[in-house]
Amino acid sequence: MRSGIVINFDYENNDMAVVQQLFEEVKDGLLSSGFRREDRLFTIELAADEACNLARLVVEYIESQRDASRDSIFMYLKEFYGFEMNNISNMMVPGSDGIEVQEPDDIALERYGLVAV
Repeated sequence: MRSGIVINFDYENNDMAVVQQLFEEVKDGLLSSGFRREDRLFTIELAADEACNLARLVVEYIESQRDASRDSIFMYLKEFYGFEMNNISNMMVPGSDGIEVQEPDDIALERYGLVAV
């Protein structure tokens, strides 16, 4: 089963350089743990609970390596969630119940210089 992880940092309320560095560390950790990057999404062939646990372990490991005097990595996160990919809906395409297939009629074919077969 394929699962996805979304992790978005709060760039609006934090220093851009710090947030970018943290994102790079998390990205590298997820990729080295078997995740693939698909735009803003990290995917892996695991059940959602396993994928979430693995992603959380990556972030917690990065947190454990940070200087204790610095803010927690979790203070910089805006979103961090996981899900099964079969539960995702692409909102850029119409729903399957809204798709209708129609055969072109002879008049439409003639209008475009096509011949009906």
